[in-house]
Amino acid sequence: RMDSAKSYIPNIALAVDDASKVADQYVDNFDGFISRLAFDMFYSIMFASSPGTADEATANPEDMQFVKDAQEAFSLAGVIMTSPQEKWFQSDKYKRFVISMDKALEYSRDRTLKNLVEIAENLKQQQEESSSSECPATGSNGVKSKVRRVVQKVKSPIRKLFRRSTAETA
Repeated sequence: RMDSAKSYIPNIALAVDDASKVADQYVDNFDGFISRLAFDMFYSIMFASSPGTADEATANPEDMQFVKDAQEAFSLAGVIMTSPQEKWFQSDKYKRFVISMDKALEYSRDRTLKNLVEIAENLKQQQEESSSSECPATGSNGVKSKVRRVVQKVKSPIRKLFRRSTAETA
């Protein structure tokens, strides 16, 4: 298990290194810097690369919107937990929370599925490249079925989550 954890360190270090280059831009907004750095570090663990949201000049607008939505959702979650009447009366704060959280979840689902497709395509390409050098009798069904199993294993819970979140907001 320690080896698995160690494998994340290089990607986290790259995210920190990239963010440190623009840290001086956050002298008056250190919370913003920490939020974006945390997002970049977590993202680098999940997807093996950093979106670089600490550097607004080069960051993808979708990634920046996700950070904004997630920050607002978690900030409002704190308010709602300490003032449950916000939820009971469906206040503006509660409605903003639901909208922000839904947007953040949608981004997460989309990005996860996008990365799964990329992984499946890479596995398929690797299989095609390796099958050309294999004995013709071995075939490529093993890797194809492995890719299908991996994609299905991940898509199923994501679909359930999507159905649950859309049912709750309907």
